[in-house]
Amino acid sequence: MTISGRILVFSLIMALGACAQISKVERKTADVGDAYTVDPQITWSEFPGSATASNGLSWTVDGLFLQRLDLFGGIKDGQALLEPFGAEEETLPTFRADMRESDVQGLVIDSLAQFGYLDIEATNLRPADIGGRRGFRFDLAMATPGDLEMKGLAAGAIVNDELNLVLYVGTRLHYFDARHAAVEALIGSIAFKSGGA
Repeated sequence: MTISGRILVFSLIMALGACAQISKVERKTADVGDAYTVDPQITWSEFPGSATASNGLSWTVDGLFLQRLDLFGGIKDGQALLEPFGAEEETLPTFRADMRESDVQGLVIDSLAQFGYLDIEATNLRPADIGGRRGFRFDLAMATPGDLEMKGLAAGAIVNDELNLVLYVGTRLHYFDARHAAVEALIGSIAFKSGGA
């Protein structure tokens, strides 16, 4: 696909997300599917249907082009993280219950590529406590088709063979850092629901 074609696809995906019914995320405990809860820390805007899995949430403060926080709860074997508009379902990278942390890192890279990001690098894969469960974290760097440099992070845990993941991406200049502390506190607030993932 040409660069101009990639820019068009990326723009369409973001525009369709922006056309969804936007709702305010209050600063109170929020459910992420049936898997876990988080404390949003700050007021976000939610964009339902903005290309995340059916059991995912997409939040932003400054706009999806500038930064986005995707929360995935209870992603099951065979399910995709991101479902970009117009993508063929059989081409989407999917989660497998037997994945290791390094495999999930690859899944995130492949999912972001389907979403239109370029030159994606994932680094610093490390263990992490996620809601009292054995989890993992890693850092991300990428670019949009228009050469806007982005950075990000992923933090998650596989619980009961289901993937639970926080994915945060923002522009390298300003917007990632602007909400980074709130995202870190949100990750620290994860509480898994009893009997769920």
